Amino acid sequence: MSLDNLLTDPQNISVPAFGPDSAISDGSGIRSLRTLLQHSAYKMAERMSTDQFGALILAGGSSSRMGQPKLWLAYDPENTFLAHIVQLYRQNGIDEVVVVINADFCGREWSGHTDGIRHLADVVENPAPDLGRMHSIQLGLRKLEADHVFIHDVDRPYISPKLIHELKKQTTDCEVTVPVYKGRKGHPVVIGPKVKKLILDDHLKFGSLKTALSTFDKRLVNTDERGILVNINTDNEYRKMKGGHIS
Repeated sequence: MSLDNLLTDPQNISVPAFGPDSAISDGSGIRSLRTLLQHSAYKMAERMSTDQFGALILAGGSSSRMGQPKLWLAYDPENTFLAHIVQLYRQNGIDEVVVVINADFCGREWSGHTDGIRHLADVVENPAPDLGRMHSIQLGLRKLEADHVFIHDVDRPYISPKLIHELKKQTTDCEVTVPVYKGRKGHPVVIGPKVKKLILDDHLKFGSLKTALSTFDKRLVNTDERGILVNINTDNEYRKMKGGHIS
């Protein structure tokens, strides 16, 4: 969805205001992640068994339009996009988190970020990002034992822990769960065991995740969070988010 279109709507999406103009370079997001391990309130909340849910965070692309790795962009002064998204799931008691990262973005220059993420998630390096998103999805699903899996693109960080919690509650006996804002479907989606098996068995059969999901009934979960429609692809889009809201 174009951010220029979103900017015409008077409703806001709350996002953090911060100073850096690009990716956090000092690994400072790790401190808040460690704090999260000690103070996660959601772990005591009502929820389904943890081993039924996992999260797959996709960061295996080349970020060519952005010009720098999107996963290491600053979400706030202490967290990258990726660190923030990992927190969303850990706050909801989802401990099985797998991150698929473009192998080029796991080098020594990014070790301050990757080392911290490896404490909280299983990192899978994708050496062939040109094979596309479905290849990254299959790489990640191979590592996940959970029956139901959230699929979350790293360039879609503007959702709340509350939404993750609600999607968990609604995902009980269906294969596909999708958040909806004013009639428009968004992300992340949750897939069930049949979809998972289908992709693992033959991901090359499908050109996109949408195609793979097309034959399954979907549970639509209404939300007031417009962030489910927002993804960041360019530096211009990223800079528009840095004022603290989309208005």
